[in-house]
Amino acid sequence: KQDKVDNSMEDTLDNQIDNFWYFNNGIIIGCDDFTEDGDEIKLQNFSIINGCQTTNIIGNYDGKNKNYEFWIPCKIICSSTKEKNEREFIGMVAEASNTQKPINFRDLVSNRPEQRKLKRELLEANINVEIKRGEKKPSKSQFREKWQRTTNEEIAQLIMAVIYQKPGTARSQKRALFDTTKTKEELYNKIFKKGIETKTIIDLLRLSNYYDIFLESFIKNRELSNEDIIVAKNGKLFILAIIGLFIKEKRRIIDIKKYRSYSIEEKRRELSDTILGGTLISDYACDNDDFDDILKQLFKRLITSLSNNYNQEYKNGNVTSVSNYFKTDAKYYELIVPTILESLIDNYIYQAEYKQYLNIFDNDKEMVL
Repeated sequence: KQDKVDNSMEDTLDNQIDNFWYFNNGIIIGCDDFTEDGDEIKLQNFSIINGCQTTNIIGNYDGKNKNYEFWIPCKIICSSTKEKNEREFIGMVAEASNTQKPINFRDLVSNRPEQRKLKRELLEANINVEIKRGEKKPSKSQFREKWQRTTNEEIAQLIMAVIYQKPGTARSQKRALFDTTKTKEELYNKIFKKGIETKTIIDLLRLSNYYDIFLESFIKNRELSNEDIIVAKNGKLFILAIIGLFIKEKRRIIDIKKYRSYSIEEKRRELSDTILGGTLISDYACDNDDFDDILKQLFKRLITSLSNNYNQEYKNGNVTSVSNYFKTDAKYYELIVPTILESLIDNYIYQAEYKQYLNIFDNDKEMVL
């Protein structure tokens, strides 16, 4: 059972049954022989070698159009003799037709208006967005910076992690971000239909790129321990989510001081229900030479804080691996955010340092759900 395929097929049977021919790939049947008898075809020793799911759904369909006849594409491949090579050919057809590269959710939405709009608007900002696999790779001479060559998958993950404060979902459920099944389309609609501004997306891509550059520098210059590096590689989306948390706190759209007293559901709502808009990186980046140094130091501070906390949680038996530590949104709300509160935001020793970090982020505006 595949919910997206099954539900989509049943929806077509209920509401667009005359279009079933166009929407469905049909079925392939292999047989020893067949004869035509008026408007019927009689098969001998047959087997459905591709399209069993389609056949099963139609056979079990009991909706409002259950007595309505409709067209479906059907390919019949006949092995007129029982010679070995003919039977092997049927096997080859079965194997080839069932092992072609599968279409995923991201491919299925690539022609939607919101995806084309995303590609068009970012292209106007000199950013190329791959909205489906197999697109021609952009020229590096035209899009020189790495962050100018991106995908809608990367954008979706960054929006979910930083704007909606759900880094666990962004990291562990990439496929779900493009699921437009009626009962599961909430994430997709939040990301691509909520009107996230182009300038916000641009700054998300820039922050992501800064992180990659600084991490490479940390590794090259041996500025982090091996354990810190493992945390840094696995925790990118969580660390970028913390940046989003800082910006929300700076704009006074969340009350981080009350965070510890909230239930886990209240924590989720406090961090997620108000989303960021406008630019995220302030003019400080243009006006001050030390911007890179401050942002680099911030990333380093967050990496080491989370690395220390991970080691403690591992010793306490609360997590089993770095990957497990960075797996869910609940871990972010219950373990990671409190760690940052204790080690940086609420720590009077680092108050001046924290204010310096906030200076490099913009106090533009917010969007309320």
